Amino acid sequence: MPHSIVWLGAVLVFAIGCDTSRDAPVPKMKPVQRIVGTLLDVPELGIRPGTSIEVPDSEVSKILSLAWPEEHCDSELGDRSTPIARLEIFHEDGSQTDISIRWTGSNPAAVTMDNRAYFFGGSDGFPDGATRIARLLRDYAQETGEVENVSETDMVE
Repeated sequence: MPHSIVWLGAVLVFAIGCDTSRDAPVPKMKPVQRIVGTLLDVPELGIRPGTSIEVPDSEVSKILSLAWPEEHCDSELGDRSTPIARLEIFHEDGSQTDISIRWTGSNPAAVTMDNRAYFFGGSDGFPDGATRIARLLRDYAQETGEVENVSETDMVE
């Protein structure tokens, strides 16, 4: 009996102390029909909130390469990071994936689909993935006239 109590205690300590979000598999991407992005209000990055921004068909693969989960990141990093944008990804099969983009400094963006499991998105060489995504969304919005022009001086480097 004492051994089973010790074993049960060890299981409880392990279960309570472990970050089970790392057990979540890296999501597989289904074929994408379109993406709609929304910039959030993040004054410290100089990004103004906007309306829904349709990602041009020619740019979908670029946004996906930055925002689709590639590898796990520490959930504490994700919890402490600043939400900067949301992406609604509409798949060809009629389903939808919502991704929250979080700023992590000079890293790929932290991305989450459930606010529990956090992943790093991809990189295109720009040092800050979340800011890169936000700039691309801002550029798409400006091209279509969906938001006011925001100069590069308004954006934090």
